[in-house]
Amino acid sequence: MKFIHFSDANLGRPITDTVIKTTPQKEEVIFNSLFTSFENIVKYAISKEVDFIVISGGLLFQEVNVAFVQDFLDQQFSLLADKNINVFITMDINRTVNFSDNVYVFTESGDTQIFSTPDGTSVAISGASKTQSGSGPDTFKSMPIRNNEVNYHIGVLNGVVSDVASTIAVSVDQLTNLGYDYFALGGAKNVAIMNQKPFIAYPGAVQGTNPSESGAHGVIYVETDETGTLKPDFIHTNAIEFHDIEIPVDVKQPVSKIIEAVAQQLPESIFSLYSVNLVSSDGTFNGKLFSETNFGNFAQQLNKMTEDKNFYVASVAYSDPNSSSNVLQTSIDQGTWNLFGNEIFKLDNLSEVVTKRFKDEAPFVLTDLLNDQVMAKISQNAKTLVNHSEEMR
Repeated sequence: MKFIHFSDANLGRPITDTVIKTTPQKEEVIFNSLFTSFENIVKYAISKEVDFIVISGGLLFQEVNVAFVQDFLDQQFSLLADKNINVFITMDINRTVNFSDNVYVFTESGDTQIFSTPDGTSVAISGASKTQSGSGPDTFKSMPIRNNEVNYHIGVLNGVVSDVASTIAVSVDQLTNLGYDYFALGGAKNVAIMNQKPFIAYPGAVQGTNPSESGAHGVIYVETDETGTLKPDFIHTNAIEFHDIEIPVDVKQPVSKIIEAVAQQLPESIFSLYSVNLVSSDGTFNGKLFSETNFGNFAQQLNKMTEDKNFYVASVAYSDPNSSSNVLQTSIDQGTWNLFGNEIFKLDNLSEVVTKRFKDEAPFVLTDLLNDQVMAKISQNAKTLVNHSEEMR
């Protein structure tokens, strides 16, 4: 028996990390990455001749216009139907989607599908959709004890699983007590293995969409060995990857030379979006470099220089290695900053600026920006910039 487990395809979700300004070819790679990753999954399933696919939630982005993805899903699921590959889905948003006959969507109340693979292996798959209000514990309640008349019993759960049960989480012990052979979890952006036997895991999102979802993404491919034991393996299917990279530079050089040096150090493999952090190799500070990075000029010039490379630089950061994050050491003292700076750098003001700047895309951008950590970083960068501007007068 062979099957694929994945979740959080989030079809229709924007790549929200930054405003992308690059070549049309790179823009196409970036903006189509979610769909490309899904296509890669279908191609892999066909190449491995899997018996079925389990999608444990997150098929569509919550704000998506279904008409936008309907044709795409029709095409991809039809390719699977041609190879007699069935798909079992738990839905987690209330959208009317027309699926082909080889796709089964679990009901809200929960149910179990029993079938046999071409080699005669009997399989039961239990799950529940939760397009209305609900949680992992609500879905768990619908799951029956293992069916001992089948060779394998798989549970599908979109929600929180942890070591301890709570009002929002199902415990690992609660799942293992059901006696299933595999639990296909969904709802997490990164891979998380909760238990080895039975195997209980989140496969993570199939494609990262911002720097917090860095590195490789994909699916869990499972097959039985000669003893009938399930053997899971993580398979990369993502079209692009987000990476944080720290690069030491000689800040005494002109900014143009530093840009050239950085361009030579960025690796090329799968198409990557880099968040670059520049570090002074000798601990000295370059005020002009700080200004160029914080106003985006450095990244803009770097991307212009590397238009033919297989990556895009989403951001470049550089800070004073000798400055304190808590103490202002120039003519603008902490008291003055507390009086005026803290009044300026507030979440409400950031929301207003983003709404004006990004307009229709504002809700997606604000999802990643509206938090105290981002505001603290913006405020600290402003402090540093003001301080060094005063020093250079």
